This record gives sequence, structure tokens and C-alpha cells, in this order.
Amino acid sequence: MDSRNPRFFSSVPFTKSHLKSFWKLGRSYWISKDGGSGRGLLFVVLLLTLGNVYLMVLVNIWTRHFYNAIQKFNESIFWTLLGYFLILTLLIVIVSSFQKYLVQSLQNQWRRWMTRRFLEQWLQNKSHYLWHLETQKTDNPDQRISDDIREFVTSSLSLFVGLINQVAMFVSFIAILWTLSGPLHISLGYGRILSIPGYMVWACLIYAGISTWIAHRIGRPLVGLNYNQQLLEADFRFSLIRLRENGENIALSDGEMMEETSLKKSFQHVFSNFQSIIQKMLYLDFFSSGYNQFSDIFPLVVAAPRYFTKHMGYGGLIQVWGAFYQVKGALSWILDNYAKLAYWSAVVDRLEGFECEVNRTKQAYQQAQHLLERNSEQSPIQIKAISILAPNSQKVLVSMASQTLYPGESVMMKGPSGCGKSTLIRVLKGIWPYAQGRVIIPSRARMMFIPQKIYLPIGTLKATLTYPKPETDFSHEAVKKVLTLCQLDYLKYKLEECQHWEMVLSIGEQQRIAWGRVFLYQPEWVIMDEATSALEEELQAYFYQLIQQQFPHITVIGTAHQQNPEKFFTKVWNPWALGA
Repeated sequence: MDSRNPRFFSSVPFTKSHLKSFWKLGRSYWISKDGGSGRGLLFVVLLLTLGNVYLMVLVNIWTRHFYNAIQKFNESIFWTLLGYFLILTLLIVIVSSFQKYLVQSLQNQWRRWMTRRFLEQWLQNKSHYLWHLETQKTDNPDQRISDDIREFVTSSLSLFVGLINQVAMFVSFIAILWTLSGPLHISLGYGRILSIPGYMVWACLIYAGISTWIAHRIGRPLVGLNYNQQLLEADFRFSLIRLRENGENIALSDGEMMEETSLKKSFQHVFSNFQSIIQKMLYLDFFSSGYNQFSDIFPLVVAAPRYFTKHMGYGGLIQVWGAFYQVKGALSWILDNYAKLAYWSAVVDRLEGFECEVNRTKQAYQQAQHLLERNSEQSPIQIKAISILAPNSQKVLVSMASQTLYPGESVMMKGPSGCGKSTLIRVLKGIWPYAQGRVIIPSRARMMFIPQKIYLPIGTLKATLTYPKPETDFSHEAVKKVLTLCQLDYLKYKLEECQHWEMVLSIGEQQRIAWGRVFLYQPEWVIMDEATSALEEELQAYFYQLIQQQFPHITVIGTAHQQNPEKFFTKVWNPWALGA
């Protein structure tokens, strides 16, 4: 169980706070400009729902006349009513089909809007990166955007339309049931008689009420189990994705047995939790099946006194049975949807948790940006006695004295692994909120950050090289020229080829692609983190000399463990200055 969610231990399939969260998550769409068409679709869906209920009332009335005609052997009325029934059936099929189509169309539109909104939230303010720094446990935001939004929209509309349908059914058929029911007279002895008006209505209310209470007692553990199942399924899928992404390293390390053990352990949690779910569902299904089975005969038993006293004909008995069944169905809405409500509640909790985490990362990003002070375009980069802390801690990772780097200069940050070089680069980029001090950077100067392992999107080679700008922003000739500079001429004829380039290119080739982006964009400042770690010394020297000779306007801040690149920089920040 997950104590991070205060509603996780709730003993009901949904609570008042779930409804508040649902409205908070959903209202933005309905009041938005895009929600105008959604509101129109929902209005038509509700009209069709009420129309379908009206047709069901007509079918219920038809049953009385039809079975009375059978009882009286009236053949002409029998065939007339049969034709009338075919017309009603055709109308029900048409209305129900259009209602389903419009509900699915509305689901699609609502999901598209929510997915776009959540994607924007996740990608804005570097939330996709800060998420894993701010949260104590990875909780699969990809699943929330992909699966949970789909389930939220589908379940919400299904439950809402179903509830409206059952409310309309209840209102319509309870009036019929009350009219047909009549009073029930119970002799109390000594000439006293207890008269219960509309007794079949009361019998239906008591029957459905007791059944719903019993179902709640049986099924309430499903709330927590469904929440946990989504979390465990996502963790298992995440582990499989990591296996696929790191397949080469695992194969080279002969790590298959370790990975198999880890994956089996992860899936065991999925298996055990789902085993608990199906066990609880067995108890719930056992009760629900018995309840529904007995419901077929219960209204006939209740209506039997009036039928056998000839206060009701055979057609009336069948009509009572149909009305009772519809009222019972409306009153049993929670019972019939208990498992679905439990699952829906878990989805609401997870999406609300997503928004809470995004808000937390937004605050962290603002804090990280607050460390930066932007000055004029030609100003130097100045570090004002900065201390870098561990995430959510007061532990100092790096302490650095004041440093200044002017345009045209270049600096290498040297030091052993773990001394804080990469973390300082994150501070310069404005994505590390755990620091104290000030960093002054040029306001409008173009800055480019190159990590040790660059990101290569799946697509054409040209798009990979021009990332993060669209490939249409650069000509083929410009890209080919850059490939020549990076000594990647053999890739010139693959510019339009779509591949998973991270799996195709070696680490050294990927680092040369990173240098190619620098030559393509030609920024004023380049901050590199181990950007030549996979290149031999000759290539390292080639790239540093190339940037000095052909792109002298580019100021470079770099990190490296090797000795050779040091001679290409005008300054060196040593590891002791970084608090190593």
C-alpha cells in the first residue's frame, strides 16, 4: 500500500474528495474553447439517453397489452402489437447506436485535449527532468499521460451517462411500479389491518439497499488493490523498457540472469496483487451473480398476492416484473459498477498526483531560475561564490569561489568523477534548484549545452543532426558540410533514412553528431560535459583546433578527465576549487 496517497486507505469506491478531484481535473476542458463542441455532444448524448429511457417505458407498457392479448387468445391484437414492438426495437437500436457513437466521439475529443494539456505541463519548466529529482520514487508519468488519461475519460463518461440513464429509469419506472403495486393489507389480528401503499416500491428499495451494503462490505478492499495494481504494472513495464534500451550493455556484461531475476521479482508483485484482486472479485461476483439470479424471481414473488387475488392480470404481472427490474437496476447502480468505481477512483488519484508533482517541479524550476541573473548580451559568465546542494537536502556537494569567464575565453573544469562538474553545468543551465549563490549569464546570447551522452530522436538522420530545431530549418548542403567537418562523410547519403540512431551509431559517432550541432547552430557559448570522452586523442585535438580556427567567436566551457584537451583552453578550474 502507498501511504503517499491520503485517500488510498478509503473504504469506499469513491469519496467526496474524489468528486472534487474529478471536477478539478475535468472542468478545464468543459469551460475551454475546445470544450464547446464537447458540451454540444454531451447535450445530444443526454437527449438520446432520455429518449432511450422513454422508449423503454413504451416497451414496458407494451408488455402489459401484449401478454394480456396472449392470455385472452386475441390473435388480431397479438399481431398488431408485434408490429408495434418491431418499430420500438428499431428505434431503440438507432438511438442506442447513435448514443454510443457520440459518447466515443466525445471521449476521443476530451482525451485529445487532456493529453495535450498534460504533455504541456510535463514538458514545460523542465518538469520531465525535475520530476525525478523532486519525487522520492519514480512513478511512471508516461503511464499517467498515456493510460490513465484514457481510462479517466472513458470511465468518467461511461459512469456519468450510465448514472443519468439509471436516474431517468428510476424516476420513470418507480411511478409505474407505484401505480401497479397498489396497497398490501396485512392482518395484525383483533380486526386490525396494516395497509402498505405501493408496497412493491418499498420491497424494491429494501432489497436493493441491503444488497448494495453487502456488496460494499465485500468489495471495499478493491479500492486500494486497484490503485496498487496500476502502480505495479507501470513499474514492470518501465523495467522492460529499460531492458530494451540498454540491451547492448546488458549483452556485453552477460547480465541476462540478473535482469531475469529482477524482472521476475517485479512481475511477482504484479502477480500477487492481481491474485488478491481476482480473489476479492470472486467474492463480489459470487454475491452479484446470486443477487441478479434471485432478482429474476423476486418481483414475481412480491407481486404474487395481487395476481392471485385477481387484482392484476397476467400482462400487468409481466409489466410489474419489467418495472421492478428497471427500478432495481437503477438502485443497484453502485453495486453493478463497484469494481469500475474503485478503478476510476485510483485513476483520479494518480492524475491528481501527477498535477501535484508538476506543480512541485514548477516551483523547483522557478527556484533554479532564480539563481540565474541575466545581464547584457556581451557580459561575461560570472559565478558568485556558489554552493550546490544534494536534492531535498542541506548536504553541500560543491562549493566554488567566484569565477568569471569573458567572451573569447575558454575554460576547462578538471577533476575526478563525482567532484561536481556536471552538477555545476546543470546550475548554469538553470535546471538545478538546489544551490545557493548567484550566476550571471548573458541575457540574449545563444548558449548551447552538450552532455556526455546526447539525445538522438528516432527519425531521419538530418532531423537527428538538427535537433532540437526542425530539419526544414537547414538545407541539405549545410548539413552535409557539417558531416564533412565531423569526419562523418559516409553518412551523407543517409540523411533521409529513418532509424533509431542511438542504436545504430557508436558513442564516438554520437559525440561527433553533438559537435556537428555546434557547427550547425554556431552559438556564442557552448558548455560541454565530457563531450570528447569517447574520442581518441587525435580527434579531440582536431575538434578543439577546428573550433578555435573556424569558429573563434564561440566561447567554450568544457569538462574532461583527459589531460590532452587542457592545452586548448585559456583557463582551468581545478577540482579543489569545486570542493572535491
